[in-house]
Amino acid sequence: MRKAVTLLIAFGAVVSLSAASFATIIHVPADQPTIQAGIDSAQNGDTVLVAPGTYTGNGNRDIDFGGKGVVLKSENDPDSTIIDCEGSASEPHRGFYFHSGEDSSTVVEGFTIRNGYGLTDSPFPSESVGGGIKCDSSSSPKIINNTISGNSGSAGGGIYCDLQSSPTISNNTIAGNSADWGGGISCRGYSNATISNNTISGNSGGGIFCWYSSPTIRNNTITGNSAVFYGGGIYCYYFSSPTISNNTISGNSADRAGGIYCSGYSNATISNNTISGNSAPCMAAGFLATTIPIPRSATTPSAIIQLTATAAGFLAVVIPMPLSATTPSVEIQLTKAAAGFIVGLPIPRSATTPSAKIQLGTAAGLVAHTIPIPQSATLSLLSVA
Repeated sequence: MRKAVTLLIAFGAVVSLSAASFATIIHVPADQPTIQAGIDSAQNGDTVLVAPGTYTGNGNRDIDFGGKGVVLKSENDPDSTIIDCEGSASEPHRGFYFHSGEDSSTVVEGFTIRNGYGLTDSPFPSESVGGGIKCDSSSSPKIINNTISGNSGSAGGGIYCDLQSSPTISNNTIAGNSADWGGGISCRGYSNATISNNTISGNSGGGIFCWYSSPTIRNNTITGNSAVFYGGGIYCYYFSSPTISNNTISGNSADRAGGIYCSGYSNATISNNTISGNSAPCMAAGFLATTIPIPRSATTPSAIIQLTATAAGFLAVVIPMPLSATTPSVEIQLTKAAAGFIVGLPIPRSATTPSAKIQLGTAAGLVAHTIPIPQSATLSLLSVA
């Protein structure tokens, strides 16, 4: 119970302070029977402290903070404090739903969140999103020091962010989740999350997926994730410009680009990462996004891309051309052993092809080429004039 506190101070003045001025610790299950009940009874600045145990059923899943700045924390650690959503396709439930403008004063810390199944409450009603946690409607809580595992959905099996939500996702283990797009984390709809110091591993549908979003992805270990199509580690799609720095991205796999894949006018900043041991049977194993900027005014004499030895899989080359200028020549050149096709130009699959070139002549707007090439090689950009 909250009580008023009356203080007598100098000169006989009387000041009455509501106990709302003081942070309260609410214990679950000692003070409130469920996690949701603990949050419902809390006020901004309070802490809900959860005892070790496995929490299931109504009141312990689909948890909603209702916009409150409350810290929800386990007494011990994720291994001993488990939120088991018991979700399925026929009865979907997730761990947490943030949709009321929560900010960094809202915290979830120290839980295992498992067995969630995404609900069909996204702008795309055919999708089941956010199996573990969903943030939308400009909600940006802190999600720290949790284990998020065994959750599923069509997007964001572990964590799903949409509609300008930019949570801080730090020091979590996000493992063994599954989705079509972003088995670990999915950021969509201008959601610029800060994703740092996490272990993101063993997720199906890729580690991180970005769509119209530009998260900061730094100091993570992103390993052993898989995707059917693109970007086993990270996939940046449609106008996404994430900053990807100081990560270890290894042992991931996808049909195309095992480590990082960027497409659809995405322009990632990639620096100081260790990218190794990724695999892609049909496309470059490390990362794939060769974008050659050509000035938007004046004449550009030539731009050359050369593939030496035998390049791995497919190379997607997107060349922004000047919108109003004349470009006499842009050359894509294959040397050594090249097999497959270059934009409809057949090259023998068993012969050595010294050189194959595509002349673009005068081109305006965007020109895109997909070049199937053999399975092992190094790629080097020789020059952009």
